[in-house]
Amino acid sequence: MSQRIIRSGLACALLLASCGPPAMQGFGPVGPAGAQGQPEWVDGATAARFPAAQYLTGVGHGGDRMACENDARAALAKIFAAHVEQLSNDTESHFSRVNAQGKVRVEALAVQQLTRVSTDYVLKGTRLAEVWQGGAQRFHCLAVLDRLVAGRTLRDELDRKDVEIAALVREGDAAPNPTARFFAYKRAMELLQRREGLNAELRIVSPGGAGKPPLHGWEDLVAKLTGSRAQLKVGLKLTGRDAARLQTCLVEQLAQRDVQVLEETSDLDLMVHGELSWHWAGYVNGSYLVQVNVDLRVTDLEGGRTMAAFAERLKTGRPQRDNALQSAANKLCFKVAPQLADKLHQALGR
Repeated sequence: MSQRIIRSGLACALLLASCGPPAMQGFGPVGPAGAQGQPEWVDGATAARFPAAQYLTGVGHGGDRMACENDARAALAKIFAAHVEQLSNDTESHFSRVNAQGKVRVEALAVQQLTRVSTDYVLKGTRLAEVWQGGAQRFHCLAVLDRLVAGRTLRDELDRKDVEIAALVREGDAAPNPTARFFAYKRAMELLQRREGLNAELRIVSPGGAGKPPLHGWEDLVAKLTGSRAQLKVGLKLTGRDAARLQTCLVEQLAQRDVQVLEETSDLDLMVHGELSWHWAGYVNGSYLVQVNVDLRVTDLEGGRTMAAFAERLKTGRPQRDNALQSAANKLCFKVAPQLADKLHQALGR
């Protein structure tokens, strides 16, 4: 009786095993690298099951399964990173041609940063397709990204960005005053920059390298942004010790960045208020230390909203108090003013 039960149980176990899930694809026999059964992709050849026209692939290696998987995903990410430098060069060349024609002025985009963000987005579709163990502590992993699926995801996101950008452009075109017009175009430009990062990824995953052109091109939107900025009337008022000197230096720095500041009128759109606060910060190694805090705030005069706020801190020291104060005043002009001008310039759409 007990033997029949054992035989019956064994038969059931075999039946269940035959109906169970298949072994993981590509998990080959344990053996030295190069042994029979090693997948072709381990040594860099294209995986037959994942042709290059349909998939992006990355091969990783490691002493354990986790390290191997991480290495494979990193190898796939490097495919995108390799295109960043060329994309950056193409973008800078594009803007150089636009500027040479005298249509607009714009700084080169931080394409590398944008591409890094969008790469994280598209790589969410990565999956581990195969693992092969070539020895006791040697794993080989294949990560794959389906071009069609990734491309569809990116195109959907690009479509959403185009809708948002178009809405902001319409808002800017219909804005009742220069401030509202400028900030609508500025938000549209920021979205277009993020869109460029996504489009760069689409050109990588598309077998033919094709992207998706934006509904609003760079030249058109940059021209709107720079044109609206030129209409903005910006005022500047600093208070505190040596405020007049810093204000003169800051106005000069902003003029070099094509931002004109009006100091003798009340007919303004934006006002930059700033305060300088000074205090002694101690006596160290024979020097009196003085610290200067500079706080700026950009206000939309029509709506009363704070559009941006910045702060810079400066500390310097000299053996004599008067010399320490003079050194701080000089550094405010030659060090702090350019830094503040860069921040204001960026806040005003570059």
